[in-house]
Amino acid sequence: MGLERAEAVVFLNPLGVRPAANADRLRVLFHFTHAEANLVLHLLEGLSLQEIGEVEGVTRETVKSHLHSVFVKTATHRQAELLVLIMSLQGTSWLGNP
Repeated sequence: MGLERAEAVVFLNPLGVRPAANADRLRVLFHFTHAEANLVLHLLEGLSLQEIGEVEGVTRETVKSHLHSVFVKTATHRQAELLVLIMSLQGTSWLGNP
């Protein structure tokens, strides 16, 4: 008897260190807006939706709206699923640092 599917995903990054993905490549690859790309980068940093709203100067509802658009554009349905997708592309020619 083994695990049928992942029940939790944990990513550890040093605080304040932005992972290798960059906004320009996210915008090209997924047709994200500037706000959507920044949202994904903030999620990779471990920020909550509330914290992202505070950093970006928008409401949590606006952040949730951007997140919904990101889900549609990436064919994902949950934040963990989105982060797995983005992190799986890091270090490749798609998202690595130029």
